[in-house]
Amino acid sequence: MSVSMQPLSMAQTQEISLGILDFLDSYCVEHDLTYFLLGGSLIGAVRDHDLVPWDDDIDVAMPREDYERLIDEFEDTEDYRLIHMRRTEGCVYGMAKLVDRHTRYVEKYIDEQSYMGVFIDIFPLDKMMEGNVAFVRRCRFLVDLYRFGFALSKKASIGKPVKEAARRVLHVALAPFGRVKFFNCVERTFQSKPGGWLFNGWGAWGERECGPANWFESSVPVMIRGKRYPAPAGYDAWLTKVYGDYMTPPANPTYLHGKFYLIAQGLSATITD
Repeated sequence: MSVSMQPLSMAQTQEISLGILDFLDSYCVEHDLTYFLLGGSLIGAVRDHDLVPWDDDIDVAMPREDYERLIDEFEDTEDYRLIHMRRTEGCVYGMAKLVDRHTRYVEKYIDEQSYMGVFIDIFPLDKMMEGNVAFVRRCRFLVDLYRFGFALSKKASIGKPVKEAARRVLHVALAPFGRVKFFNCVERTFQSKPGGWLFNGWGAWGERECGPANWFESSVPVMIRGKRYPAPAGYDAWLTKVYGDYMTPPANPTYLHGKFYLIAQGLSATITD
């Protein structure tokens, strides 16, 4: 029997994403793991008590020790799988992703991966020396090399001819290292520094995504659609550092990751707009 792929609306995608978040929340409580909402998901919870209307995924972060435990100990279920370089053949993503197995996902700039569906991103938070922005910039440089050299599809168009040419050069220059080996090099660099600050090395905002560890020493509850989720106690300082005036929505938000589909075979169509 052929599989039917039904496109998901934003509302449907967000509903499934929240189901994944609820599953992760329960898992972390049961296994004594710490996680925090992060990124646009944290902004939506603080500002709107909801997901932001244009965001098609949820972002969370975990201290490195808890993150490693999750990767090593999580057992995939009938409904959810955990994607990570160490767990998933052909994985190209730097951070872990918890994926709904009844959906499929086609991204703009990365070749289609059969293991991908509606997901939440799980980022590790690593230690660093206070205010060592130069270290974060070096880490960011390695992340950019990895993304341009290994993760992005060779067929994807990313804009200006100069960037396209640079990407082609990187594909050739970095190929001898191998994707997994280069990824492990980036991860070792992230974890090479002690200190009293934390940073999100795989995040989108580079040197903005670092700050005092005491911002993440404890959590405070924030609401999304009537449910409580943990935010870092220093969420205001973190969000202000990363986004500036995060309480004012952008005038013309346009960002979407890609296209999401429901696999209809053997499923009950219970998701509504």
